[in-house]
Amino acid sequence: MTFFIHSKTSTALRFKYYHFRLHFSKRYSVEEERQKNISQLDRYIKTPSTPNKHKRLLVLLAVIVLLALTLFTIAYAINSTPNIAPEAYYDELILYALELINIDRAEHGLQSVTLSTINSGQLHAEDMLKNNYFSHWNQDGHTPDMRYTLSGGQGAITENIAYSTGLTHRNFYNKAKATLERLQYLMMYDDAEWDWGHRDNILNSIHNKVSIGIAYQDQCIYLVQDFENDHITWDTFSVSDPNQITLSGTTSHVDYIPARLFVFYSNPSPLTVNQIENAPYNGSYNPGTLIASIVPPARSGYYYNWNNYPLDGIEANIWSQTNTSFQISFSLTKTINNHQKGIYTLYLLSGSNTTDPLLTYSIWIT
Repeated sequence: MTFFIHSKTSTALRFKYYHFRLHFSKRYSVEEERQKNISQLDRYIKTPSTPNKHKRLLVLLAVIVLLALTLFTIAYAINSTPNIAPEAYYDELILYALELINIDRAEHGLQSVTLSTINSGQLHAEDMLKNNYFSHWNQDGHTPDMRYTLSGGQGAITENIAYSTGLTHRNFYNKAKATLERLQYLMMYDDAEWDWGHRDNILNSIHNKVSIGIAYQDQCIYLVQDFENDHITWDTFSVSDPNQITLSGTTSHVDYIPARLFVFYSNPSPLTVNQIENAPYNGSYNPGTLIASIVPPARSGYYYNWNNYPLDGIEANIWSQTNTSFQISFSLTKTINNHQKGIYTLYLLSGSNTTDPLLTYSIWIT
């Protein structure tokens, strides 16, 4: 059985665990079997040595045998050829995948995550299954941050993806659960080669939600874990006018008060499946190219010296905070003029000792 795993902080993992096998069912083509049976019976019926008086009886017998063989082949094909698993399994598998995550988090003293209302994980799992690829990028060239924004997310995510082949239709539910358990185990306990990126994502204390995606058909199952940092209750989330962006709200804890805000830039193009299967799209992802830093207004009598600064320096119009409440207003005009059309992703960080974002929100400029 073959397992494939990706995380944000690692390249693709390609494990082949032959000791963990699920038997494949042989696929039968009903039409091929029918034609083979017809051909064999034709040779038998047309044998010159067959007496004429028995020929009609043999023809009748041959037709009966042919019908019996065809019906048997159809029945066998229906039972042996996996198709998309019953839809009823989906919710149960999602809850089981969530349970596996929370068992691992509890064993390390971390709070449980809840299911996100954002469906970015499910949409990506279904898209990978439908178009037969495996990557953090989709065929539009969009990364998880961008897909999360398009799904309505107003927090931040980091993503794990994995898939496995070798499922069978018979007893599908139990085998799918065993496969999800195995994929979770690999990400938790067999990730050293990839610097434990999947494990770190699962055990990150800042995560409070997860958007889980599971898609399956025939003998393949895809798993997506979009771990979400949803710690801000927004009062104002105004991003439609890049000339005046305003973000204000209340954080769930004083440690999550925004302290740093960066802008990353990408200008993606559509990708073919062949491109996705090769570097750099077959490994870990990032928010794009860091192009700008947004800072609080300078104190009275002071100013920012942007000479030789490698990024676009943007001084906010407003940057205020009281306890867990904050407001930030700024303009992206300078940066957009420098880089033109593309996707600009806002990366909001807290003042605590962490690089985990509170917001990863993408803005499309066309």
